[in-house]
Amino acid sequence: MKIINGILVLLAALCSITSAQENFEDWQKKEQEKLNKYISEQDSKFVDFLKKEWKSQDIKAGIKPFEKPKPKLPHVVIAPKETPLENNNNEKADKPQNNKAIEPQLPAADYKKEDDIQFNLPLPKKHLHKLEFFSLLLPVSYSSELAVPVSSTIDNETIAEYWKNISSTNYKECLEQAIVLRDKLKLNDWGYAKLLYETGNQLNKKKMNESYLFTWFMLVKSGYKARVGYDNNKVYLLIPSENKLFGVPFFSFKDADKKFYVLSFDNKNITTDELYTYNEDYPDVDKYFSFTVKQLPDLGQLSGERKIKFNYRGKENIIPFRYNTGLVKYFEYYPYTDLQVYFSSQLSNTAEGSLVSSLKQLTKNMAETEALNFLLRFVQYATDYKIDNEQFGFEKPLFPEESLFYKFSDCEDRSIFFSYIVRKVLGLKVVGLDYPDHIATAVKLHSPFDGDKITYHNDTYLICDPTYIGASIGTAMPAYKDLSPGIIESF
Repeated sequence: MKIINGILVLLAALCSITSAQENFEDWQKKEQEKLNKYISEQDSKFVDFLKKEWKSQDIKAGIKPFEKPKPKLPHVVIAPKETPLENNNNEKADKPQNNKAIEPQLPAADYKKEDDIQFNLPLPKKHLHKLEFFSLLLPVSYSSELAVPVSSTIDNETIAEYWKNISSTNYKECLEQAIVLRDKLKLNDWGYAKLLYETGNQLNKKKMNESYLFTWFMLVKSGYKARVGYDNNKVYLLIPSENKLFGVPFFSFKDADKKFYVLSFDNKNITTDELYTYNEDYPDVDKYFSFTVKQLPDLGQLSGERKIKFNYRGKENIIPFRYNTGLVKYFEYYPYTDLQVYFSSQLSNTAEGSLVSSLKQLTKNMAETEALNFLLRFVQYATDYKIDNEQFGFEKPLFPEESLFYKFSDCEDRSIFFSYIVRKVLGLKVVGLDYPDHIATAVKLHSPFDGDKITYHNDTYLICDPTYIGASIGTAMPAYKDLSPGIIESF
């Protein structure tokens, strides 16, 4: 009898658990239905709003990064012949020396073929595609229903209809997948927008209007304050940014504290003088775009190799290094933003493991000032001087990784690169010096040293100019000796 009673109690408990589970699942289903209804109501209201009359906005030309044009030719110092370096055993260099170049050995490359990289995404077997994203081929899944067509006549009614149609699809799977990829690839806001754009471009067979509308929709659904505008049957993506962008057309609403930039992903000139847009965000979006690169994106480990030869105090030096090809592609059309973004950026593990180790090896027995002079001379002669408009056709500061790839550079590129290697090789603080038509650097030494200096936060920094060819540390260009520059922090 006790056994029977026990079985009955157990069955009752199981029934209670089953009932509780069913009740929870019913509750969960109802809550999801409420959420879907709420989202559906939001989309419906937003569609109604988009159908209202949009207002014309005058587009202003992109802000110029420099007050005056940069010099087309570098400044070269006329200096006395440098004395040869002393030997490592501190004997004077008037003894016979071996000036044969010593080439540091690069560590062995260790990377996987990019096609072999797997992200273990929970992707359905159907609707599976490969998306070319810089140096990677990414597995992506999307249905053709997301390729919502628009008519050739672009206006607010057309755009409202697009939102209505795509919000009725199963876009959430594609959105969740994009967020997973964003996090795994360590993409910042621009990289995430680029990922969405490339997905939309492939999905819509490179139809520009549909690609921008897809990017806009997915960004808004990701919580960004993105908007679109139109003019002459073209759609434009509008981004409010926390950073200033240079050379990118923009406009401002009277009641907004942020500029809206007309963003492209290939740096093609946007020539429209006005466009039509709306002035109200989709409910519950709160993200402004940030172009800061807090961490480098993970775009695989494929690399290129280079060597740089230069003479320093009678001895030829060879610096071999590698650079990450995916990062070079990633930054190719990166919008020109605040210079502190570049000064605060890093090198890839591939580049740092080869370049920084080589430079540390070559400077390990030098005094601090000698090592700083060596690094300055390396940057002065690592590349030939050429202004951005001649090299790229537009203004473009180089991130440190790019300076290892391109064979030409100008003042801001050299200063950004020099700042990085001084911090990494010597562990010294560096600031950028921002003049009306020039960028240089200044370094905080551990010991006093004679030369041109600035004071920043009560600390003394020695001017070092990577564009003043042949100049030693503590030597400012004559045209800038008496000017007070703006300061760009890199730490």
